[in-house]
Amino acid sequence: MRHAKSDWGNEALSDFDRPLNKRGNKDAPRMGQFLLKNQFTPDIIIASPALRAQQTAKHVSATCLYQGDIETFDMLYPGDSLSLLSKIEKINNKVDIAMIVGHNPIMEKFVSNLVSYHGDLGIQMTTAAMVGISIDTVDWKEISNTFKNLSFFVNPKLIKTIM
Repeated sequence: MRHAKSDWGNEALSDFDRPLNKRGNKDAPRMGQFLLKNQFTPDIIIASPALRAQQTAKHVSATCLYQGDIETFDMLYPGDSLSLLSKIEKINNKVDIAMIVGHNPIMEKFVSNLVSYHGDLGIQMTTAAMVGISIDTVDWKEISNTFKNLSFFVNPKLIKTIM
């Protein structure tokens, strides 16, 4: 998931410290409702340390009835695909559903690299967009070497129309 829409109104704040704006505070819980309704409540949530990503993760976790703590992964800000892949490969194999909350361009690149064998998928992860990827393995260490399938791609505008 890419973080929800952030507030650019306070120029004194660093990029890292930007909070969600009004729309972001509405969209993030809506995405959590989508997860709950479709029985995709994660077993683990890993989020960037940036304020807008942390706030997004908290809204989503509250509305999808996530029971755990939100794990902060410093390498998600600004982030790179190799660090993210390395983190995912270390997820405990008791975890069935993992959720990552990060930033662009890393989220678009990561999704595209993970599920596309022939280049860019063309997915544009607007703010609060969420991608579901099913992985044909029980061992997170095998994520790079196993079949992956794009299960869903949703964003707040689409959620408004279907829920």
